[in-house]
Amino acid sequence: MSNLESVSQQTLVSMIRNLYPDLVINLSLNGISLNGISPQQKAQLIREQKLQGFTNGIMDLVIYLPDAQVLNLELKRPKGNSQSPDQLAIQAKLEALGHNYFLIRDIYEVFKLIAERTTPEFRKKQYEILTNSSNFHLFPQVEHLYNIGNTNGPTT
Repeated sequence: MSNLESVSQQTLVSMIRNLYPDLVINLSLNGISLNGISPQQKAQLIREQKLQGFTNGIMDLVIYLPDAQVLNLELKRPKGNSQSPDQLAIQAKLEALGHNYFLIRDIYEVFKLIAERTTPEFRKKQYEILTNSSNFHLFPQVEHLYNIGNTNGPTT
């Protein structure tokens, strides 16, 4: 994962945790740096992780929404950076199983996906949690990310 992708992912996770505290986010460990360890240690660690379920190419984030909905997200820089063969294989498998898979190049796309898949009541509740929290000053102009009252997704 590039530094820009890492910063974008950190920003997105922070925003979701603050703006949608009831959602659950799961991070893939595929982007973890193995710098500083020997090739033998790296091979051993990868072997152990694969035995525990590690899969090459798994998406960066999974976000669990209400009503048993899930967003499988692969984050990439706005320009450049195509998916690896392993990532394309995972996308194909998930889609063949009937699951979604979204290639995200702009973090605001995620808020559109959340708005399209949640009710106005849920989004309003999340907004009220934020406005009553000590973090509200960090997000003074975010009401548009909730699309409260808009069941057709966000307007941009």
